[in-house]
Amino acid sequence: MNQENQNRLSKKPKKINLSSRGQQTVAIYQTKDCFAAARNDNKNIFSMASLKLLNRAMLAVKILSLAPFIRMVGLTGSLARGEANHNSDIDFIIIAKTDRIWTTRIFAIGLMMLTGLKRTNQKIAGQVCLNLFHTTEHLTISYQDHLADKYWLAKDHTHLMPLLNSNHIFQDFVKANSWVNKYGQKFCYQNFQNSLIDKISLIFLGAVRLILEFLYDLILNDWGENWFRQIQTDRINRDPRTKNSPKGAIFISDFELRFHPPKDNQG
Repeated sequence: MNQENQNRLSKKPKKINLSSRGQQTVAIYQTKDCFAAARNDNKNIFSMASLKLLNRAMLAVKILSLAPFIRMVGLTGSLARGEANHNSDIDFIIIAKTDRIWTTRIFAIGLMMLTGLKRTNQKIAGQVCLNLFHTTEHLTISYQDHLADKYWLAKDHTHLMPLLNSNHIFQDFVKANSWVNKYGQKFCYQNFQNSLIDKISLIFLGAVRLILEFLYDLILNDWGENWFRQIQTDRINRDPRTKNSPKGAIFISDFELRFHPPKDNQG
């Protein structure tokens, strides 16, 4: 590695707006132990596959920000770790308002389906996988006790990139998961205070979401949440992957939803 690249890799992560306009691309470069946002001038040291996926992820988050009661969208998985390739999907963790997790999930899935971004068994590369949901009052990753490789779990989640971060939920998430420190890990973006999508989109789409939330609470309220819960739990329980998955891989409740069936069956 030449001296120029060594200097780049040793740079301290800094807060940068990750918006993309026109043909502008967004890159990320490796620091000492994390990944930090960077502009076009550093794209030559990161794969083009990751650049394309990151821009696609930013588009997906803008669409997801319309989902009522969504409060945070975090990028996880191989893309957040800087290990993505042309066959990788886009993994998100979603934080929803307490008592609205089922409503948020069904709207999020619907938006991804309508835009053709949702991952399916037949279409995986570049598609969005919504496999983890929490509520604002339950931010702790509670299933670490079910996995043998806790170091890998800690490393995976500490690379979480907060693309949408309403009311500084990500900072609360970091505090709630301080257990990762026991495995020598720290959250790479823990100093980022705001969303990483551009401010114009954040304000406009956030305003639309607030209107939808007001109408939802006015018309459906808790009845809607209970109805969406019944629809989704019935379908999840009928899915053979629920029965055949390892303990802790699939978990449903009113405060946490996780879906990690075996990779060869994951949808």
